[in-house]
Amino acid sequence: MINACFLCNGVGTKTEMKTLDISLPHGIDNGQFLRVTGMGDFKNGSYGDLVVRVDLKPQDGFTKVGNHLVYDSFITLEDLKLGTVNVPHPDGELNIKLPKNIDTSIPLRIKSKGFKLESVGDLIVNQYIKYSRD
Repeated sequence: MINACFLCNGVGTKTEMKTLDISLPHGIDNGQFLRVTGMGDFKNGSYGDLVVRVDLKPQDGFTKVGNHLVYDSFITLEDLKLGTVNVPHPDGELNIKLPKNIDTSIPLRIKSKGFKLESVGDLIVNQYIKYSRD
């Protein structure tokens, strides 16, 4: 090659990094793929598609499992005395009555408070006792 281009070094393309904002569909799951049309590699005169694999991270004590919403609740001595615990929820805070016999190895299940997809999931509340002796 006699006068190679400075930007592409004679290859005809150059590497360019971009930041994209991608809207995730409601209820998307861990490991699913999204296709972003026209944002992939440039080859043979056209841009290919960019394929993105979704890796969901827990946020504010919540995780998503299928169409269920899972929350890690830290129950205090005051909650135990009152027999209720407040749990944040996207639709507004929920006041949940604790069972008479608390077994933290068994999560609480609140029907129909999960993700609304083809079917409605549940809210699963993992119970952890948090107590501080003074």
